[in-house]
Amino acid sequence: MTLNRIVVVSMVRNEEDIIESFVRWHCAIADAMLVLDHRSTDRTKEILCALRDEGLPLILAEAEDMAYRQWEYTTELVVRAFREFSADVVCPLDADEFLLADTEDVFQSRRILQNLELGVYYHLAWIDHFLTRPEEDQDMFLLARDHVRERSPRMDSKVLLTRRDEDIPLWLEGRMSVAQGNHFVAIRENGRSVSCPMREVAGLYLAHFPERSIEQILSKNIVGWLTNVAKFSGGTVMAIHWRLIFQAYLAHERFEMSTASDPLPSRQDAFRGRFPLRFTREEVPEHKLLRNIMLTAEGIAEAHAQKEAVLRIVERDGQKHVEPPVVSVLIPFYGDMQALRLSLSDLALQKYSFYECILLCFSPVEKESLRVLAEEAGISHPLILAKDEIQHLPKHVRGTYVQYFLPDVSHNSACLQQMVTSLALNDDISFVMADAEVSEGDVPEPPVYLDFATYGLPFYVFESDDLRKTILKQGKFPKGGMSEALFRRETMESCNYLLRELQDMSLQRLSLWLSIFEKTSRVGFFKKALVQVRRRLSSEEKLLCHMEWLLLLEQEIQTRKRGISSEELKVAVTLAIDGNRDGILAVRSGVSSGLYEACSRLRSELAQQVC
Repeated sequence: MTLNRIVVVSMVRNEEDIIESFVRWHCAIADAMLVLDHRSTDRTKEILCALRDEGLPLILAEAEDMAYRQWEYTTELVVRAFREFSADVVCPLDADEFLLADTEDVFQSRRILQNLELGVYYHLAWIDHFLTRPEEDQDMFLLARDHVRERSPRMDSKVLLTRRDEDIPLWLEGRMSVAQGNHFVAIRENGRSVSCPMREVAGLYLAHFPERSIEQILSKNIVGWLTNVAKFSGGTVMAIHWRLIFQAYLAHERFEMSTASDPLPSRQDAFRGRFPLRFTREEVPEHKLLRNIMLTAEGIAEAHAQKEAVLRIVERDGQKHVEPPVVSVLIPFYGDMQALRLSLSDLALQKYSFYECILLCFSPVEKESLRVLAEEAGISHPLILAKDEIQHLPKHVRGTYVQYFLPDVSHNSACLQQMVTSLALNDDISFVMADAEVSEGDVPEPPVYLDFATYGLPFYVFESDDLRKTILKQGKFPKGGMSEALFRRETMESCNYLLRELQDMSLQRLSLWLSIFEKTSRVGFFKKALVQVRRRLSSEEKLLCHMEWLLLLEQEIQTRKRGISSEELKVAVTLAIDGNRDGILAVRSGVSSGLYEACSRLRSELAQQVC
């Protein structure tokens, strides 16, 4: 007999006190868990990642917005479970719910699920459980802590799904869904939603732990209500229980934790010594509550700003129009089809959809083959410029902003959206950048990347002149290169879209950025990494960057046009010659002898000029 394949799906938010217990228990009874983090502001995401990295069968996803789209997200997870994981049984659960066997042996849950009759939608008894000493043993597996349960289940029940082959197309088409709260399955018929028949499941129930501390109750309800309003507005009866707590807190009412009205002893002794927790710890409760509320409010405000950026009003022919700013995404092609395919895929996944794609072919290629490649990636109507046409790029660009998608650099799906929002709503910023993730591995020094880690704020504004001087004094450039910046079109027009520099991106990295900073005034910087460098710089590329720095310093000694003082220039030269000595020796075996000797000559000549 073939046993059922079990998948648990869950949407969670701010469950750091319980999430490890929830995942460890259900990974023990399921073949896989799909968990979507709904923009948690506590340690929930950190704990989930640690559990996944531990090797548990846990697949993680992140919600795209702050609004409480519970049934939509849960339905998407259910569809994934059926389609991608060949699930026979799908259990949609909240993080405060534990699927238990209502038998003498509490550990029979997996066996019951594996042998469950398919083709049926079941409902589970939903029984409230209450911790008797909630302030104690907070780092212990939840089911092993002292608690009691209600004798009778709640009036509402929760749904348990099994594969019904005739319904799979309905799930895929979006005609079938899990209702808000996971209480039943709904199907769209004749323009209205109808609940599907369900059968009670024998031998299983949900142990529900809705209250674990006063701060957890307040955080769940206040944050829940804020995100509920973000979806439904304040004029809604959805999640009215959250609104009641929200209003009570505003009225300074005193809160006490609930107790069982008709308690029965629970079975915590069966769990003692099992499922030790590694990542759960106590937090300062007052700070946690305020932190969750503040960060949720900031997230909702950011979502509002993103909509404001898109709803830009422009006047044309005496009439006002809503016209979202378009981003001209420039993708240079140097002959590597796989690198181009990855860049096109990154662009297709961007949450910000108002862009035009322009391919710059620096290598000979059939335009039609690139057009097909773009359409396969989901990019329609790309503009493709052959090598002899690239010089005419300025007349083709119609975007308000310009973004480069360079080979070997990938972009977070929120990259364009966050950057456009910042530029659209901050006229005093010339362009915005975001930090990049890059793995140096065992590639030797010298270091060539600017380090922004010392800046504590999530977003920081630099004077362009300060960054220009920093590059000249340190010989370093931003990790993601031009791919980590979104420019205003006028900035790129003044630089002729860097077409000369794009001919060979391995050269003039420092000069390129100096040129940009000379033509701008202020630069916004996101500390969060929105791009990732897929390829490490080679020893030769690092040495070439160092040599470019030496030449720039030599030029500065002769012309003194970049505005750094004599003392700063002396310090920079000393750093270039003495501070990088070990790094230069480290790359010697990885470069040609001719290149290494040329670098040594430059270093000697620069040292003599300073003397």
